[in-house]
Amino acid sequence: MDSKNKWKPKEQQLIQLVKDYKVCDIEYDTPISKRTTIKKVIWGRISRDLGRSEVRCRRMWINISIIYKRLAIMINEGKLSVSETRKNHKVAKYFDGSLDFLDTWINHATRHDVIKVKLHARTKLTLSKLLGYDIDMETNDSIKNKIRNDVKGVVDKADAESISKEECHKNVGLAKFKVKHIFSKRKFKLKTYLNDLEVAIVCSVQEPKERRLLMKEIDAIVNDLLQG
Repeated sequence: MDSKNKWKPKEQQLIQLVKDYKVCDIEYDTPISKRTTIKKVIWGRISRDLGRSEVRCRRMWINISIIYKRLAIMINEGKLSVSETRKNHKVAKYFDGSLDFLDTWINHATRHDVIKVKLHARTKLTLSKLLGYDIDMETNDSIKNKIRNDVKGVVDKADAESISKEECHKNVGLAKFKVKHIFSKRKFKLKTYLNDLEVAIVCSVQEPKERRLLMKEIDAIVNDLLQG
């Protein structure tokens, strides 16, 4: 492997520090209320140990980890094989075993998580350049349209269904939906999101035509979800 395509000493050190300090486990093992504080403390230690500013350390790690995640997504989707990555000297370092601890993210990633990585334009551009081809013919707009079509399908389905008053009373329509999915900052699988959305639409507005007027607001919610 060409030396310029190997991990630089500071990159190797950063990867090891992130692994040793279990940075990636914070999202799964720490209560939401404590995550920000704990991340601040840990990244401060990494900054001290690496001799770089905290901002620079975080930026370096994001650049490394998101490329690995994008490659892993391509492998899971059958668009790339591990053997192909190892044969390509420009990306082989990502599968030399040093980033295997990121598989925790791969195993827990929701569709929302995957879409966020796919929508990262700089990563797509970088990998397309490294691999020598457009890694994903889908544009950001086409990915967003797929999600919006899923939402529209829920609205259409809601037109043909009825939900009891008791069910509506429990869910309180669109307001509770927004609190659960936008303001709580918790991550849900898309299936949960769509099921809750269906109940919210039916309970919020009784007339099908009026329900369709909610699409503009729903579209804004989808954009918020995609932007994280």
